[in-house]
Amino acid sequence: MNTTSLWRPLALFILALVALGAAAPRAGAQVNDLEPFWVVLTRDTELRCGDSPSWYAIANLKQGQLLKVNAESFDWYRVAYPKGTRVWIDTRDARIIEEGARIETVRNAAPRAINASVPTTESSYRRVNMQSVVPPGTKFRYFGPIMNNQNQTDGYIVPAPDGANGFVIAAATRRATEAEVEQFLARQNQAQPEQPKPAEPKPEAKPEETQPRQPSGEGDAVDPAADSDEDASDEGASPGTDTEETAEPTGTDQPGSVEMGSDESAADAAEEAESLSPMDVVIQRSRQLDEAYGVVAAQKTADAEIRPLIQEFRDLIELAAETSLAADVQRYAQARIDLLNIRLELQQAIEELEAIRSATDEAAENFDELDEALAGRRDYIVVGRLVPSAIYNGKRLPLMFRLQSVEGGSGRTLAYVTPNEEIAIDSMLNAIVGVAGAARPQSNNGVRIIEPTVIDVLRPGN
Repeated sequence: MNTTSLWRPLALFILALVALGAAAPRAGAQVNDLEPFWVVLTRDTELRCGDSPSWYAIANLKQGQLLKVNAESFDWYRVAYPKGTRVWIDTRDARIIEEGARIETVRNAAPRAINASVPTTESSYRRVNMQSVVPPGTKFRYFGPIMNNQNQTDGYIVPAPDGANGFVIAAATRRATEAEVEQFLARQNQAQPEQPKPAEPKPEAKPEETQPRQPSGEGDAVDPAADSDEDASDEGASPGTDTEETAEPTGTDQPGSVEMGSDESAADAAEEAESLSPMDVVIQRSRQLDEAYGVVAAQKTADAEIRPLIQEFRDLIELAAETSLAADVQRYAQARIDLLNIRLELQQAIEELEAIRSATDEAAENFDELDEALAGRRDYIVVGRLVPSAIYNGKRLPLMFRLQSVEGGSGRTLAYVTPNEEIAIDSMLNAIVGVAGAARPQSNNGVRIIEPTVIDVLRPGN
């Protein structure tokens, strides 16, 4: 074996590791606490749940509004929620009391920010930025349920607790003068809190009926960004101590997990996108790609879907080019691309090392069975291991399956396979298969998309 050919990919591997370590701090935003100060909005802008245009908007703020800044993160200010902002709490973490007038937490609860554009629990997934969870026994005024995409109650809408924060772009603000702050605070002090309406008499509920009725029409919808004066006592009730569950709830979406979807869910997302403005489309796609980035980041470098994700971020930059978010999206997407390119170089170095290993006699023996299965059947477009795709999972982006290389165990992507009603693709996952059909390139990243007519299992999955 040529010694030079072995050292070249090994050197690339080491250099990529060094570069990855040097660039690691760029992967996450650094939030720096500041001595609080007030700012005035110089234009209409959005209050977002995170410090990036990829995070969804919590509320649409108006020019001239005052906000209290407590931290900064690159081009963004972290600000206290404006008065009247609402959040939601999971039904598993609270119960309805006082004939539906309030809720009370039954364990540590992590409120989540309500998506102003799509106020469903699936779209309002981000935890509110605050220093601690809400302890059990805390009481809130209850404004109504928040539904999931199946019109089922998943949470309770309540006033945002003290210490809840959102993010605004710093370029849309200026420092408030002392006179402006004094006038603003004076108006707040003069405002009379809204008194809760007397509860109407209700028939006694059965013990098992703990959930509110679902809304029956549009009149039951709740505006998550509505401005209303909240009763301060709703947010500051003393927590109770009679509880068995005190651990902070953990989410179900763990990094690296892949949830299979369907073409219908992707079609629904496409139909939803048609009703959105160009800016909303960019924001929605940014959030989708941010989720995909988290999944790909958790994958092993050798197996990660890096190249397709790079192309998706490049397409995002083009999509945002004609919007007011173009500059912000360019910085955000390019930072992701730079980090992905580092991993891509590392992945390519691993592939070269694996290619060298596969040239040995031991690697050749491992493929004897596959060679026998392929004997006389060379009409396949591609042969590889069929696995789910973390990016094209049918939830937002179209559903496709991924074909990985089986040479030397590198796991690089050879092609993507579209669903076929006549072929039970789900039953073939993790198997080595041969695929025949029509192929077309995917955008300009070089990975093919195959519409299969035949998929043969050459070696069953583990």
